[in-house]
Amino acid sequence: MISRICQLIKQGILTKYNLYLCNRIGFKNFYISRAKKTLSDKSKHPTLGGAWENDAKQLQNREMIFKFLVEQGLKKSDKLVDYGCGSLRIGSKLIEFLDPGRYIGFDITDRFYKLGLNTVKQETVTTKSPEFYVISDSAILNCKKSLPAYIISIGVLMHIPPNELKEFFANIISLLSPSGVAYITYKQSSVTQKTNLTSWVHSYSLVNATVEELGGQIELHSHLSGVHSFLKLKLRP
Repeated sequence: MISRICQLIKQGILTKYNLYLCNRIGFKNFYISRAKKTLSDKSKHPTLGGAWENDAKQLQNREMIFKFLVEQGLKKSDKLVDYGCGSLRIGSKLIEFLDPGRYIGFDITDRFYKLGLNTVKQETVTTKSPEFYVISDSAILNCKKSLPAYIISIGVLMHIPPNELKEFFANIISLLSPSGVAYITYKQSSVTQKTNLTSWVHSYSLVNATVEELGGQIELHSHLSGVHSFLKLKLRP
């Protein structure tokens, strides 16, 4: 890991200052501060803001993910949790599809999903009554009581550093009901390493061991063209 960080510094991807700042305030706060700065500067963020609406590839991925979920059995009446909903690239489609009160979005700051709500028709928001929460223990506990049938986490795991992997999966597993299932996008790798300033790949062995320790079980479920594989996560019987 240390050699990989040195390599990223040499390549100019990771500056010593950013490394210092990340270690000082924690990656979660570091990621939020960088994302907010990009959005405040009106720069194009790859996953946040409304830029995805005019991006053919993003729209294609959105449709493929939605189709995949429906093929797995998602129905309008199901309650679904979008963990790391961001600016609702997938969420806006699901809000329109699901019955009122069946969509719940979680993220590390309300700034992200408030941006996303600007891309959804106010009539749809009023009619469908989606719920949103900043990730916290109390919010997760409150949500679990509603027994969501599906939990999705799209494009999130890649932004989770190794030392926060257990917290990420613990939150997902805490939301699962005995019959619930989670689908998490995952880029397959034989090693865990940092790929750029805010992204990692995680070895399947590390992910599997972490999930098993927390009482869950996973399997590599599917692969969509242009989209990472999915981890299918359920509670261990």
